[in-house]
Amino acid sequence: MSKITIFPRYKKDEDNHTNSFMFLLQNFYKFYQNEFYKFILDTNDDNDIKEIASFYQQEKGTGSRPDGEFRQKAIHVIVETKNTNWFYDSQIESHMTKFDKNEEKIFITLVSSYSKGTIEKITKEIEKINEKEKVDIKYLPLTFDGALKKIRELIEYKPIKNLFFDEILEDFEDYIADERLHEKNTIWLKTFPSRETFDEDFESGIIYRDGKRTCDSIDYIGGYKNKAVCSIGKLIDVVYREVDDSKMVRYTHVFNDVDKREIIEMNIEKAIRFSKYGKETFDNTTHTFYITAGFEKCNFVKSTKRGAQNARWFNLNDVLGMNKEEIETKSIKDIADLISEKEWG
Repeated sequence: MSKITIFPRYKKDEDNHTNSFMFLLQNFYKFYQNEFYKFILDTNDDNDIKEIASFYQQEKGTGSRPDGEFRQKAIHVIVETKNTNWFYDSQIESHMTKFDKNEEKIFITLVSSYSKGTIEKITKEIEKINEKEKVDIKYLPLTFDGALKKIRELIEYKPIKNLFFDEILEDFEDYIADERLHEKNTIWLKTFPSRETFDEDFESGIIYRDGKRTCDSIDYIGGYKNKAVCSIGKLIDVVYREVDDSKMVRYTHVFNDVDKREIIEMNIEKAIRFSKYGKETFDNTTHTFYITAGFEKCNFVKSTKRGAQNARWFNLNDVLGMNKEEIETKSIKDIADLISEKEWG
């Protein structure tokens, strides 16, 4: 099967990861074409993409002068995805034979994390092929986290955002977490819009969401309001409240077996008010409660114009400039103070 689809039927994880990434790229191209070209050409310079597609009027040639012209360069992108950091020279060399002579050639490797020396090794292999075949194949090494971060940065300053693509980005973020595709040794903060329930969330130490939501890879959660992350807490458990076929309420604890039925039931009224469901429907659907050891207030400000409409993920290693071990020595109050000195866009 070669078609990119919302409903992949692949059996191998690598094929599903590739389908998800290509679906993201397909829609990126559809809604933000210039930014898509900057992404695959690894540039932030508008001049670098002018020759990709250009319009001309009354341009003199060797003979006649057409009233108007449109030219578009052929671009061929090949993606190789791996679950593990293991790329084969023979496979790479075979992939390169798919490129045609008169086209922009880009080879992307996609993996959760690269081992030391892997990028350099593939770069040398591509350079050997370029020299031998007298071609110019550009190499772009990506991680799932890195690709998502780069796309967000490219569209951040667009005056008009596409809400459908925003939802695709959020879903891809959750896919990365669910499939454990985050870069190794990273600490993650997931924040939720909570303007209407912020005070209650802060007091209870719990954030609620409809449905069965992702919980893998989350280390900290926070509440977002008024263009800033205003609270942060260390995640200690996630509880799914579900109703079985006999209408019995069942609680599933993801991280530990400590019964939190009482604290969840204390938050049901708030959850019903916040939920898109009425009480009757609420009682017959699944819900997610993110439980912390308590929130600390912070002021992690969004510096760009538009407010965030959906949940967002933050790599605290990048935000704080610390490795995993350094972050783990900090108290939640320390992290709240440190993150308040930062901004995001």
